[in-house]
This record gives sequence, C-alpha cells and structure tokens, in this order.
Amino acid sequence: MYTQHPLANTTNIRTENEITTELSDLCKQYSHPQYPLLRAGYSPASRYLAVDFTPWIISKLTKRGFDEIAYFLTQLTSANTGLGVSSDYWTRQALDLCNFNLSEVIQSNDQQAFLDLHAALFPYILHGTLDGFMLLDSHVDFLARTMSPYAFSIHHLESKVNATNKFIKQMRKETKKTSTAWTDYPLLNAKDLREFQNLTPPTPGLRAKLREVSIGARQLFFGTLLEGPGNGHWSARPYGIDEEKASLELAKAELGELQNDPVLVLTTYRKEELLEPLKGHPIKQGWNKKYIAKYIAENAPDILTRLTEGKQVFVLQTDIRDQRTLLADWASKIKVLLAIALGFKEE
Repeated sequence: MYTQHPLANTTNIRTENEITTELSDLCKQYSHPQYPLLRAGYSPASRYLAVDFTPWIISKLTKRGFDEIAYFLTQLTSANTGLGVSSDYWTRQALDLCNFNLSEVIQSNDQQAFLDLHAALFPYILHGTLDGFMLLDSHVDFLARTMSPYAFSIHHLESKVNATNKFIKQMRKETKKTSTAWTDYPLLNAKDLREFQNLTPPTPGLRAKLREVSIGARQLFFGTLLEGPGNGHWSARPYGIDEEKASLELAKAELGELQNDPVLVLTTYRKEELLEPLKGHPIKQGWNKKYIAKYIAENAPDILTRLTEGKQVFVLQTDIRDQRTLLADWASKIKVLLAIALGFKEE
C-alpha cells in the first residue's frame, strides 16, 4: 500500500544554496535570469516552471526529503506568492501535500500511479485548486495526462458523487445571474462512473509506453495528439518541460519521430519571439502567429535559419493519431474522476 506517514523530514542536511544549485542545474537554457527555477521568456508571476521537476520531487518523496520540497515550492512562488499570502503559506501547502496519503482517495494496482500523481500535485497546485472548483479547472488536464497510463478507481464513489452534485447545485444557485458555467455543468451519475471504473482501459500497448516516459513527456504527447506537432508544446509549459528531452523520450519509446520541418519548429515559439527578429519588416499588427511564421518561411530565410537550425519537433506516428478519440475520451473521464477524488470529501 502506498502511504506517506504524517511526519516531515526535519533533518536539514543541505543548505538552501545547495538545493537551489541542484535544481538550477536541471533547468539549463530554460532558466529565467532572475528566478532560475522558472521559465525564461515568461513573466515570473505566471509561475511557469523551467523544466519538469517531477522526477526530482519523486526522488525527494521517496527519501522523505519533505523540507527540500517545501523550500522548492517557496522558490517557485517567490515572484508571486498570491494575494495576502506569504512564503509560510507555501511551506505549509508543501508539507500538507507531502503528507497526503493518496491511497485514502484512489485505488490502483500500480504503485507508480501513486508516486506520479503525488509528484504532479506540486506543479498543479501552483495553478489549480484542490476543492470543488476542480470540476471547471482546465489545469486538471495536467493531472489526467499524468494518470493516463494507469487504471484506477476512487474510494467512496457514491458518497463523493453526492457531495459533488450538492456542490454543483449550490454553485448554480449562487451564480445563476452572473454565469452559465455551473448551469451547463451536468450533475454526475454514480452508476455511469462506476461502470467506467470497471471498464478495461483502452489502448493498453500505448498506455504501457506512456508509463515508461516522464510526466513532462506525457504532457507533450497529449498536447501533440490534440493540438498537432509544434503546438503540443504549449499545454506542457505551465507545469515545466524540457522540450528537447521530452521529445527524445517519446521518439525513443516509439510513440513518434523527430522532424526538422522549419515551419513546425516555428510553431513552438511565442508570437513575441517571432516578432522580435522581424523589426523593420512590413509586419501588420493583426497578423496571428501562424501568418507570421508563414511570412518568415517565405520572406526571411536568414531569420528562418536562425530560429530553426538544429531544432526538431516531435510528430506522432500515424497509427497513434488514429487512436486520438479513444485517448481523448479516456483522459476526459479520468479528469472527472480526479476532480471528484481530490476535490471533495466523502459525506
């Protein structure tokens, strides 16, 4: 059984500088100049992680280095602690998450499922919630993609569904004059969810391959599956990803291949990054990123080479693209299960 005992590791063996150095060494070219654990090119207030830190978090959870994880979370939030919130709040959040016994809320025969989800909660909490609002929170996609390789069920399903439906009805009442978000969200059916939990998950061979790659690589995989090559990088960035490493992982796992198509490479850049080298060119303000990339490819060969030389983009295999609907449906249902399991207490 997976468990974390409710005691933090209070032995401060390493200094904060040593921990920061270790973490910074993981970030490489993605590191922000002022906040080395955050992503370069993005506002530090957005809390975009420089890389996928979940392997490091898993290592610390396994070794019970809870104080190190707490320090890590305070560094990620130092540029934006939140309204009325201090670093002490994030220390408490980290220790609470370290001691969160996931086996009390989900059941799985794969112990790696617990470790992966446990580690993923730390980047998730920088952007999402662990309450009823998870039902509408797009960031839960990150957790669902993390859990995509695993079959799991949630404890006390009927009781949690009752609590969920009660919450939905209350939110409908409170927001009926200002928003349709909760009115449009359907009440849950415990029988349907129970039947889903009892189903054999689809695409077992594909999910087995996803189990062997990092959490960051899973995000890139699903981003590419749903948004297309190049665009698949975007959904992973808030939670941290080493894009080159993740692409190589996926290719090595035979989930696709790397291509050096310069137009696809341009789609991995932000609009601002494409516009910067085009100063002096007749670019119109209303052009979207796709049109700017087309302009570069057709009219600015030197800039095209500078932005794309030596870079590759992960492209899914054709047979995997054909399974898009099955995988997307699976991930969307996992998302609901995770929102119920983590966002509600049993009644």
